Amino acid sequence: MRGKYLGDILKQMDHVDDVDVVGRAASSPALQTALEWSRPRNWWGIGIDPLLLFNLARDAGIPLAWVPRGEIIRELVAAPSKSAMNSTLVRRSALVLEDCSTVVAECTDERLQDQLPLAEAAIAAYCGGHPEAAMALAVSLSEPLALWASTKRFRSFDSREERDAWERRLEKVRKYRLAEFELGAEPPDKRFGFKDLLVMAPIPRFFTPWFPDQGAPQPEALSRHVVAHQPTVQHFSAENCLVAIMLMASLLRQQQDFCEALEPSDVDEG
Repeated sequence: MRGKYLGDILKQMDHVDDVDVVGRAASSPALQTALEWSRPRNWWGIGIDPLLLFNLARDAGIPLAWVPRGEIIRELVAAPSKSAMNSTLVRRSALVLEDCSTVVAECTDERLQDQLPLAEAAIAAYCGGHPEAAMALAVSLSEPLALWASTKRFRSFDSREERDAWERRLEKVRKYRLAEFELGAEPPDKRFGFKDLLVMAPIPRFFTPWFPDQGAPQPEALSRHVVAHQPTVQHFSAENCLVAIMLMASLLRQQQDFCEALEPSDVDEG
């Protein structure tokens, strides 16, 4: 598209979290592109500090990229405890599932076609009164997607030495710790690559190490290892079932976003 220049887009990165961004983006191609690059659609116009939302997703293990809708995110932010957040998800489950169905339906790339019927089946199972089956299927689908999302797709280095050092560190990281390694301890850059890190934020909780023969209590939050090694009625709670479906939908939609980004760009550098 003529007139949409990289420099103009970068200048608009400072405005992607403005409350009135949606209306302004309608008349600003550069702002619209900046918004699409840096924030999932359910954040547009939400007006909440992105680092606050990132930390919530990481600490609570609740996906916030692509799902759920903004009004539910606001309720989660206002909740005084993890228990209150869980209650919010269960109370708003109909809308959460509607949001998940919407973003799954947006996954149209042919490379995702094997997963989509199963994702739809997981949502249908929950809606049909079989949340445990929904959770088991959603976790099964989410594991490979979470491993895919656990490594940033694009990365820049200031030198070859810096890249080599990063690769040496990466070789020592086990696959279920990749997201934790990528996220690191420092706050993420809110401008560049933030959307990838937001999708990644709940993955360390999903891959919390746990093995039944070690005697440690099961994680309360959704855990791939509990589902795989020793599922229990307690772990297959309503809130964990919903989080599993949300994670599945979030990861699938991010992969769709990545597939779309592989198409030839119409952005001119300048």
